[in-house]
Amino acid sequence: MSLFDDPLAAKELRGATRRWQTYALRVLYVALTGLIVARFYDSAARSGQLTNPSEYSNLSRDLFKAFLGLQLTFTTLAAVWASSDLVLKEARRGTLGLLYLTPLKAADVAFGKWKAAMAQALALVLCGAPVMAVCAYLGGVGAIDLAWSLSLTLAIAGVAAAFSFHFSAAVRSHAGVMGLTLAAMLGFSIAPLWFGVFAGWQVFAFVHPVFAAGAALIPEAAGTAAADTAWISATPLSFLFAYFLVRSSSGKLGKRSQEVPRPDDPILHQIPAWAQRAARSQAPRRVPESHPLLWKEIATRAAVRMDVDVQRAVFWIFTIFLGLAWLATQGRGLGMVYFAGFVFLVLAIVAGATLFAYEKEGRRFDMLLSTPISNGEIIAAKLAAGVASPEALKALALLGVILLAWTLRLGPLGMLATSSVVLSYLVFAYVVASAASLHAPNAQSAFMASAGLLSFQLFILPLVIPEIAALVHPVLLLETLPESGAGAMDLVAFAGFCLIHLTIAGALAWSMVPGLRRVTGRA
Repeated sequence: MSLFDDPLAAKELRGATRRWQTYALRVLYVALTGLIVARFYDSAARSGQLTNPSEYSNLSRDLFKAFLGLQLTFTTLAAVWASSDLVLKEARRGTLGLLYLTPLKAADVAFGKWKAAMAQALALVLCGAPVMAVCAYLGGVGAIDLAWSLSLTLAIAGVAAAFSFHFSAAVRSHAGVMGLTLAAMLGFSIAPLWFGVFAGWQVFAFVHPVFAAGAALIPEAAGTAAADTAWISATPLSFLFAYFLVRSSSGKLGKRSQEVPRPDDPILHQIPAWAQRAARSQAPRRVPESHPLLWKEIATRAAVRMDVDVQRAVFWIFTIFLGLAWLATQGRGLGMVYFAGFVFLVLAIVAGATLFAYEKEGRRFDMLLSTPISNGEIIAAKLAAGVASPEALKALALLGVILLAWTLRLGPLGMLATSSVVLSYLVFAYVVASAASLHAPNAQSAFMASAGLLSFQLFILPLVIPEIAALVHPVLLLETLPESGAGAMDLVAFAGFCLIHLTIAGALAWSMVPGLRRVTGRA
């Protein structure tokens, strides 16, 4: 059954065309693409490099590599989010069971959803087609480069969407699905690196899309044969892996369709032991008198129902990744800090965007507002639960290990400066997404709104007002750090960055109290 005659995929795509978020995502992607092109052209024009055809060719090759990174990242995240929401929205509305009243089989339902997510990812890829055409026209890339970049982008997005669909069949929240999918993609990407110790990673370029892209971008490290032909075998094998992953998820999706919609609260025996000890008194389940809403928010999070085996798998994936990254870099450079910062930035946006989704999407605000708790206490409990939950504390501990391992060479001041910039910006992003969650109708809209605002700050403001670039962009500020702790450091710029972002975060958090009053009408 193809995409064009699949009734479920067609239904999902028709629904996507009626949502403003679909077009906002494409506009944001095109805007970021235009900024990359403008930045490259402006840099080349200022340096006076555009004087002969070979320099145009070199510029287009650099532009192709920079744009490919944006395309891979943006398309993969869009496929993950679209795939998870296609299942979760059916479960929230209680309409998942209706799909199984049709003549469609369980596998047809699963693949219809997955194909709809891939169609949205393909639409984003086509939005960047003009940039690829410019790169080809200037002579920096050829037809083979266009073929492997398109094929591997869709292959990686297909695997990510399959992982997202697999987890959404069992997990009930966007945050849980996104977190597990990011962990699974990290494991999928780094597991073959163990064979790199034996110089065997080039073999995986023929079966793995990430390694095939690396071989094509760095032919001198992979060899001419792997660079030219690895993508031909890696692409169909990746789609085959995604096929089996989606097919294996169809059974879980069928079982979930038989469930009666209920609030996303754990049953009694699923309350974790630490939460029971925190509330222990004469009654085993008695809510503590102090901060009852915070206890409820932490004890009923979706992460507490995550299977122990899944938690262990996620732990070992990140442990293996950190070990390999340390062996590869020996703690030199801030590249790992930038990569980890991007991953935690996505997680912070997801955590904030889903903060009020439970009440809004389930129409349970009345239950929350009927309690004798003030609006300020509700906002404080919500914000605190996002950073005091067990999964958030474990993530912060992991971030602390990364910052310590990759900033130790910078000395005490460098470690303090780097940690302050990363943590203050994550707090800022979390509060921005939380404020968007309060005003947006659902988690997906809140994610898109907050991601758009942060993208505007990171990519547009530094170009429009270059004088304040270091005060609004954490990477540009961290690039001013000396290679070792012995160099000079602009402590005023670091203090200003942290002060600006924490002040804005505090103001946004304070504004959420009257915002809750406007949204709910509760005085």
